[in-house]
Amino acid sequence: PFPEAPKNNNAIAVLVANQRYHHRDVPEVSYASNDAEAMRQYLVKTLGFLDRNVVTLRNATKATMQAWFGSPTNNQGRLFDMVRKGQSDVMVFYSGHGVPGDDGGGYLLPVDGDPGKAQLTGYGIETLAKNISSSGAKSTYLALDTCFSGLSQAGSLVPAASGIYLSARLPGVTTDGV
Repeated sequence: PFPEAPKNNNAIAVLVANQRYHHRDVPEVSYASNDAEAMRQYLVKTLGFLDRNVVTLRNATKATMQAWFGSPTNNQGRLFDMVRKGQSDVMVFYSGHGVPGDDGGGYLLPVDGDPGKAQLTGYGIETLAKNISSSGAKSTYLALDTCFSGLSQAGSLVPAASGIYLSARLPGVTTDGV
């Protein structure tokens, strides 16, 4: 049970639960949907988000992720459209696989992504952070329940490759986000 909170009418959340992947070498993330549901309940009951302002994307493709969060050249996805400039608190939560790119960046793996081609088929965390930060929201929060090693409990996501461990770095500069 979560404690009740006052309503935050302008708060918006997009929760991504990538559980079942199309690529035969990518194992299921069995907890992704449960994590997103727990986060939804926490946001609604404890932080006062309106249920209608919490969107859950289950098994999101790259096209779905771009439609909601924008692309490297256009930040105006559906989330951008929902933000009330200077008034909205924005939360983005991702549960699923992450993979390293050849460029040293981290990429969220859409369910139709190829872990061996992260830069082409993944969704870059730097793009995500930049786009939500430039949405005009009062505050932004990004929580990623993933790793970027290219490994999983079921083994390597990229056959015949060892994991690449990335050091954490803040993607871009933000004064209104975590």
